[in-house]
Amino acid sequence: MTESKQHPLVTMANLGLLVWVLVRFVPWPEADILDWIFLSCPLVFVPLGLAHGGLDLNRPRRVQLAQGIGSLGLALSYYVETPWSAILAGSWLIASSMFALHAVERLALHNRRPLPELCFDVGLLYLAVGALFALAGSLKTSFLGLSPKTIKTITAHLHFAGFATPFVAGLIGRCLVERPAPPATHSLYRKVVPLVLLTPALLVATAMMPPLAKTLAAITASAGLLGMALLILGPVPSRVQGWGARTLVGISGASLLSSMAIACVGAYEAHLGFHSLEPSALGSSVSDPQMLTPEVLDPAGARALLLSKLHACTAAWGFVGSALVGFTLKSEPAFKPPDTKLY
Repeated sequence: MTESKQHPLVTMANLGLLVWVLVRFVPWPEADILDWIFLSCPLVFVPLGLAHGGLDLNRPRRVQLAQGIGSLGLALSYYVETPWSAILAGSWLIASSMFALHAVERLALHNRRPLPELCFDVGLLYLAVGALFALAGSLKTSFLGLSPKTIKTITAHLHFAGFATPFVAGLIGRCLVERPAPPATHSLYRKVVPLVLLTPALLVATAMMPPLAKTLAAITASAGLLGMALLILGPVPSRVQGWGARTLVGISGASLLSSMAIACVGAYEAHLGFHSLEPSALGSSVSDPQMLTPEVLDPAGARALLLSKLHACTAAWGFVGSALVGFTLKSEPAFKPPDTKLY
């Protein structure tokens, strides 16, 4: 990232990081730390991902402007009431739709996209759907029969599991092509990627379905993410030059495993109704006293909320953040994607 001037979207990610840090020190009317964690994706991780995704190769400044305005509008939407919140969040939907249209154009021009490059296109499509749910969430009403709380959860999943995770999968594929890996590694990659690309759609589709459907979606997600973790902790670090990049990529794989473990613990304890934390454990993690609702004060709810925050931190900052920054340090994002015909 030291040569960020070579790619304007890396510069935008640096500016987005500054905005994201400053946002935390501004009083949030109705938001909590989970909303702040979510905003790290549109403000920081999306521009980093777009820099690698080869968007609009001839006009990167246009992508930079759209991403900057859209992400800033989404962040500001938390500070105003409707309809202004919807108008500001709508700017993110417009920007994400532009990126999705570019992905559709690339898919239409190529009958068979290389698997790593397909990850970028699918990630952009999920991003647009996630922006639509973000707009719905800004209205603070139900959408498609989903409660505002469920909408917020789906929005975060579509940004991190829908956009960021496929982008990391695409960067892994490029890495395995640049420095050839054993056939078994490529075989694992071909099996993992379809699961990774299918997971966000399953999470959305099963949001209001019976527990069995959600369990099947969780198993699919776990299989794909476990395969990604094996690739990140196995053959990928040895193909990443520079100790800083190699360390961050390794942290990313370890964080992915930690995030999965926390999610499994949370799901298991929710199923058993188990709890062990006192309400006071949340005292330092709830930014607004008004957030201390009866649900939060309940010990089981307190533990569930704490686990969700740990899951969000390890998935967002540990896995996605470390991976994208590590691959950016590995090599400055190129305006033209490398040849990945191997897949």
